[in-house]
Amino acid sequence: MFEHEIRVSRQMGNVLKGVVKDIDEAQFVKPVAGAINPPAYIISHLISSADFGLVKLGRAPLCTEEWRKTFGPGSKPDPAYKYVPKAELLQMFDRHYDELRSAAAATTPDVIGKPHGVPFLSGTPLETLGDVIVLLLTSHLGIHIGQMSLMRRQLGFPPLF
Repeated sequence: MFEHEIRVSRQMGNVLKGVVKDIDEAQFVKPVAGAINPPAYIISHLISSADFGLVKLGRAPLCTEEWRKTFGPGSKPDPAYKYVPKAELLQMFDRHYDELRSAAAATTPDVIGKPHGVPFLSGTPLETLGDVIVLLLTSHLGIHIGQMSLMRRQLGFPPLF
């Protein structure tokens, strides 16, 4: 299942790494002018989101409850938070998204056809768990990659594409 979305998701993971590669550790943990969330927070949020998808697909969570609270939906960055180093955070991103892609590939139509049960998505065109998994694999990543791409440009780095 989700063959096309998984390929797109892998490419988006590659783009994410390209977008943040020039951002040093000091810049990585601070918000850029005009932004609220630093790149480290955004990637931590994406890790939490992948974990959410894993749980929705019946897999065990990889994140701690504290991580999910700190970076899950509705969370706000804490300026005093001590992020893990950038390289480690990117490895965590890869692990969580690889696991989500694997779980999505192995799921069945009866599972993804069920209502998603996500309160903040109620009343939207997204009705099923499958819709939410597509969102997590693709669009959600794209939104946050776009934010970090703008941050990259604001820091004076050249465009990637």
